[in-house]
Amino acid sequence: MDVGSVARPHIHGGDGGNDFTVMQLLDQLPPGWQVLRDRRRTPTSPATIDHVVIGPTGVHVIDTKIWSGPLWVGDRGVVCGDLPRSAEIGALIEVRDLVRRELMLAGCGASVSAIIALMSRGQVDGVVVHNDVAYVSPQHLLAQLGDGTVALGPTDVTRVAAVLEQLHPPKVGPVVLGSGPRRGSGARRALSRLLRTSQRSIM
Repeated sequence: MDVGSVARPHIHGGDGGNDFTVMQLLDQLPPGWQVLRDRRRTPTSPATIDHVVIGPTGVHVIDTKIWSGPLWVGDRGVVCGDLPRSAEIGALIEVRDLVRRELMLAGCGASVSAIIALMSRGQVDGVVVHNDVAYVSPQHLLAQLGDGTVALGPTDVTRVAAVLEQLHPPKVGPVVLGSGPRRGSGARRALSRLLRTSQRSIM
């Protein structure tokens, strides 16, 4: 892969981190990263993905949560505000797995992670990982994105972002299918297969 020179995101910790929204934090990512915001889970689905971040360390599907109370893990799984959050976490895992399948079908070898960004103060101290999902406080979000093996170079990031852009259009505005690579190309055929697979997966 074209790894080349890459930039890892970094943000200083501190109490002020909680004052940032996820969008403001992601705006601090250095060149070499791409962010897809408020995307449809499938081209025709009303359900959305908050953020998909593509960078040197792979693809990160981020769901923003404003839950109340501290987060802890017990017999009921992940609990926040004395409420088990298994349904919301399961929905994020489904999206992560969907994105992973899409990229495999498109021939894009990239790791895909699931992150829940907890925006309320005092819910988690740093990063908690449970069942392959990371629960991250605001001031640790960018560090979490940059934590990992550099696997994607600039060309790879651009290609992965283009595939996901096609499969997960913005929620705002009309959904336009059929744009992208020329008809008959290998990429076009792969995207057509992915569209059909996606429409049968998560609605």
